[in-house]
Amino acid sequence: MDRFRTKQTGESYYIEFDFSTIASTLTISSAVVSAKVVSTGVDATATITTVASQSIVGQSVFVWVKAGTDGTDYLITCKATASDGSIYELEGLMLVQDVPLTAETATTGPGCVVRPILEPVSLAELKLHLRIDHSDEDELLNAVLLTARERVEDFTGRALLTQTHDICRDDWPDGDFIELPYGNLQSVTSVKYKDCDGTETTLVATTDYLVETNKENRGRIVLPYGESWPSDTLFPSNPITIRFVCGWTKAADVPYSIKAAIKLLAADMYAYRGEPIIGTLVTQYSRNTDAVNNLLYPYRLWSF
Repeated sequence: MDRFRTKQTGESYYIEFDFSTIASTLTISSAVVSAKVVSTGVDATATITTVASQSIVGQSVFVWVKAGTDGTDYLITCKATASDGSIYELEGLMLVQDVPLTAETATTGPGCVVRPILEPVSLAELKLHLRIDHSDEDELLNAVLLTARERVEDFTGRALLTQTHDICRDDWPDGDFIELPYGNLQSVTSVKYKDCDGTETTLVATTDYLVETNKENRGRIVLPYGESWPSDTLFPSNPITIRFVCGWTKAADVPYSIKAAIKLLAADMYAYRGEPIIGTLVTQYSRNTDAVNNLLYPYRLWSF
């Protein structure tokens, strides 16, 4: 049985049930999803899922999960009917647990440790852009906003609003600085390394290294004058880990061109959320591609 990633009560997103390993080449024609509290067996389908937002693509069923009670484990069951009428069933566990936004999430390598809690474009702003005056599709629009923001971050190489990341290195640089990605460096939380025995050492800020935030450009960790990087033999796997906080601190600081690009991408994803028409040439998010690129090119992050 699969276990989906832990969800906070305020999060809403899609989880996937992939039937490709048990349904051979058959496609899924319909599916029924249910959920219950593991400890009590109480039905929680309406609490934790939104049936109206469920979708089927080929051999996968995408289920919209929402809300939930903090500290509760849910069993989510997807019973699918294949194109030949056969029935298949998959189950997955999902823990709902609120993790303090300042808490450090255990990681074994590079990645985002604390995700942003704000979006550059609000739901109200997107609805105004799309001229939507009802709340029937708010969940879908929130998902579209998140996806659009992530695409903009991928294209520009930036972290748009406050988030915490770990990067890992296999060795110390030959030069006297380490460049950090994503721009708008706010602070460096820690610089740690492990020697060949696995003993971890934390470098001391201002003594062992200095921090250059460099405004909207890439930040750097720099050796103080006369200092050098540690000479220990390093651990063979991800020996050096740097944790840092980056991104603009509030939505109002994000350049309007970036916000405009997010709105255009979100508008296309909303308009083209259905299946493409067979026999037509469809370019994903094609309507506004040139406009989005023109808006974002000045904000692509380069090394210097």
